[in-house]
Formats: sequence, C-alpha cells, structure tokens
Amino acid sequence: MSLRRKRGFTLIELVIALGIVGLLAAIAYPAYTSHMGKGRRAAAKAELMRLALAEEKWRANHSTYSDAIATTALDDYTISFTPAPTDTSFSIVATATPGGAQADDAEDSTSCTTLSIDESGNKFPSDCW
Repeated sequence: MSLRRKRGFTLIELVIALGIVGLLAAIAYPAYTSHMGKGRRAAAKAELMRLALAEEKWRANHSTYSDAIATTALDDYTISFTPAPTDTSFSIVATATPGGAQADDAEDSTSCTTLSIDESGNKFPSDCW
C-alpha cells in the first residue's frame, strides 16, 4: 500500500468554501448598507441641529434670524433654508443628493430622503429623527 500525499484543495472543497463565503456576503452586505445609511442620516441631523443652534444664537443677539449662516458640505445631503429665514421663523431642510448613496439606499429612499427642522424645534419626518 502506498500512501499518497494530498496536495491542495479538491474542486468540491473549493465550491463549498465559495458557497459559504457567498452566503456570508449576502447576509452581511444589507446590514452594512443599512448601517452606513444610518451614519449618513446622523451626520445630516447633526448638521441641521448645528445650524438651528446657530440661528437661535444669532437671534439672541439680533432681532431676526440670519440668512447668512454657513452650511457645511455633506456628500449625501444638500442643506438649504426653505424659505429664507424671516424675522420670526426659519426652516432648514436636508435633501438627499439625487444619485447619491443615501437616495439610492433602499431603506431610506421612501421616508428619510428629506429631513427638516424649524424654529420651534419641530423635526420632520418624526420617524427619521
């Protein structure tokens, strides 16, 4: 009896390993994209809160809200004042950039592509905050 030494993997072992890796990837990828979407949304909410705080700080020192508060650039959201701030009100809106990752995210494409906050601290849509 001669003992043959095995070398490498058989084709069956390779197919099984690839199947397991594919299954793990199919489970992990949706969880990853959901997690990234929540992170992008959190960044937009933080920017909206920062801008609302800056508006209130401006109003505490002046008699009106300002339309000159600087916004920062976000990759996945466009932030704007809608309409322009008045003496007694403002509304800040973050809209998902068309074609961006946040707009394309399946979980967020229906309800959380537009976030807003106003002078009273009302946040819309409430289920996204």
